[in-house]
Amino acid sequence: MKRHRDPRDSRALQLELTDEGARLAVEAIRVVDEVDRRFFAPVAERGELQSARRALSGLDATRPLPSPLQSFRG
Repeated sequence: MKRHRDPRDSRALQLELTDEGARLAVEAIRVVDEVDRRFFAPVAERGELQSARRALSGLDATRPLPSPLQSFRG
């Protein structure tokens, strides 16, 4: 992260994600996804986790669930 003074407000800082920060965010999400996959494997095998995620998010069951990585890909 880079910090810059906000030119409109001297009390505030603007944060900018660096290329390295973006790379680390993608890697961190990959690691968390893998840990989640292992942790939830017993219920995921029965389809219960996917059903609960769809119900909680209101997603159409015929479409794949979105990946958290999508927001970091350009």
